Amino acid sequence: MARIKNLTPLGSPPRDVARDASIFHRWLRNAVGDAALASDKMTGLNAEVDTINHTGGVRGCPMMLPPVSTACDIDLTSTLLKEYYVWAAPIYVPPSSSASDDYAVQADIVRNGTVRSYSVEVRSFAWALLQAGELDNEGVEETHNVILPLAPGWQVLLIRATLPITASNPERIRGVRVYRKGRAFRDPNNGFSPLSTSGTAQVNIYPVPSTLSSSLLTFDDVQVEVDGPMDGYVLTRLNRGMNALWEYVTGAPVPGHNARTMPTTVDNNTAPAPSLAMPMGSWSTSCVNADGTDKVAPGVAGFARYPTAEFATTTISQVRLQFPDFLFATNPLKCRVIVWQKAGVATNWRFNTSTAAGSSSVVAVTMIPTTEFGYVDIVDGNYTSGQAQTLSLQASHNAPGPFSDEIYLVGWSAAFDP
Repeated sequence: MARIKNLTPLGSPPRDVARDASIFHRWLRNAVGDAALASDKMTGLNAEVDTINHTGGVRGCPMMLPPVSTACDIDLTSTLLKEYYVWAAPIYVPPSSSASDDYAVQADIVRNGTVRSYSVEVRSFAWALLQAGELDNEGVEETHNVILPLAPGWQVLLIRATLPITASNPERIRGVRVYRKGRAFRDPNNGFSPLSTSGTAQVNIYPVPSTLSSSLLTFDDVQVEVDGPMDGYVLTRLNRGMNALWEYVTGAPVPGHNARTMPTTVDNNTAPAPSLAMPMGSWSTSCVNADGTDKVAPGVAGFARYPTAEFATTTISQVRLQFPDFLFATNPLKCRVIVWQKAGVATNWRFNTSTAAGSSSVVAVTMIPTTEFGYVDIVDGNYTSGQAQTLSLQASHNAPGPFSDEIYLVGWSAAFDP
């Protein structure tokens, strides 16, 4: 005997499901095999490798979440005539079935009537230039765009401009967005609940178990034989299993029910549960000189974040996030931090993240060769699943003393990168 599971979805040929068609065993066998395949891909059970993780292709449609979607209000008032990175932060581009995808990089820039060029750079954490382009220079529009092919993974996004010395009527950046270009579609389903059904919802007219069990969609090949009878056990069990899979995937009641039967859809006692990649956001916190050899303090007033003393631990930046229903044990939060070294030794500084659920490990700054930039890679950020929490970025010095190690916090990012 062997468990029935299709290698690829087969479905039923039209002639088998047409009105008054003869009943053959193959439609039930295909239904059983397709259900087992779908269940394993959703749950990761039975050693299924190609789970649904929304990376595209056969592993599920991309979720199209924007790596960056942030509002800001940065007055570009400069005290030095020079080139600046007026917005810079790490970004996380979700996995894809292709080597790269086209992303729109947008910046909302309030112009002051001058013609000024804003360029976009995408760099690796070794500071290699991966992509570059210029934001369109439509003076009458506030939103400026450039389309760039971005590969999956962690990168650094920088917006560069030459700023004159201005004391009044400065230009201003009001927001930055990065999102994948794709076709819009019209669908009444909002993705969070099943399509509405007519009639009054019933209590539980289609039986759903309390947990999703591997045995629900496990059938032996002898139960669906060519010349055998139509097994009522298979029909009933298949129905229950598909109803359970509906609740597991959607987090909503089976259409026709007025309540969900399974209490949670995080893992439903199944293991291992597939983990999803998800950018949570990127935030720029300082404007710094684009010339890495120039140690002069950034000259853009009001947009700089830096420690003014060497201390044990302090919160240097915070953001409020709604955390998804993920299992922390299989999908911890990851954060990247970019700093700019003005004086002293930047590697004496350490960073960690913290929420009400706890703190991550403390990680030292790693300098990027031939630049004044350094980065921090935090891989074990803590959080509470399914709750809104404040994510704090904390800085500390390995040996607090006379202030000599001067750094600027350029920007940071958070993402789920399983």
